[in-house]
Amino acid sequence: MKGLIFTISIFIAFRSFSAEGIRSLRPKISSKMTISGYCGKSTLTNFPVPVRISPENISGFSYEKCGGPSDISFSDMDGNILPCEIEVWDTEGESIAWVAIPNLVSNTTFKMHWMHSVKPDYSNFTNLWTQAEYFGVWHMNSPYD
Repeated sequence: MKGLIFTISIFIAFRSFSAEGIRSLRPKISSKMTISGYCGKSTLTNFPVPVRISPENISGFSYEKCGGPSDISFSDMDGNILPCEIEVWDTEGESIAWVAIPNLVSNTTFKMHWMHSVKPDYSNFTNLWTQAEYFGVWHMNSPYD
């Protein structure tokens, strides 16, 4: 699986969204994203991928227009909410989110949304790591890693 990033994480603040769909959240800004690094022949299911969030990486994104990490959501191209976890939120640089992609193949597309007029409801979330059947995840962010 050349080109994909695998990590172990000690950060246990999981966050994802209910399946009610992105339309109920009414985001004002969205950006289409494409995963181009996977060149395997089989489809990976519920695969967590890292998304590097910054104005340089995402067209139209700015930290000033975003209401913080709770204002970010992800969906497939049909508008179904994708489970995610914000690992790092850095308004001075690059933030990192993990997004569970239901069926990952070469050039899979999905969307990132922000500036919601209705904030996402996190009360009925599912864990993106258990959907991918991970037993434990530790993000090793320490300078001593």
